[in-house]
Amino acid sequence: MARVDETRGKIEQQLTSDNNLRGELQTVIDENQRLQDQINAGFSAPQRAATPSPSPASQAAQAGAQAVDPLGQWGKKIGSDQTQP
Repeated sequence: MARVDETRGKIEQQLTSDNNLRGELQTVIDENQRLQDQINAGFSAPQRAATPSPSPASQAAQAGAQAVDPLGQWGKKIGSDQTQP
């Protein structure tokens, strides 16, 4: 009879442990579902149109147009010096 009681005690302990683990697992499952719902809501939300930024090529062209050309300036200076007596 003592052996039966010992086995019953082990089974009850295992059942209690299993029930605790099931509760913890359900908590994790619920949290995962909540996070998945947030992700899905983010993807289904209307997206704002991105503000187009100038491409690097157009930025370089603008910088080149605004830059002072030292060689061109030197050529103009040389040309103007030669026309003067």
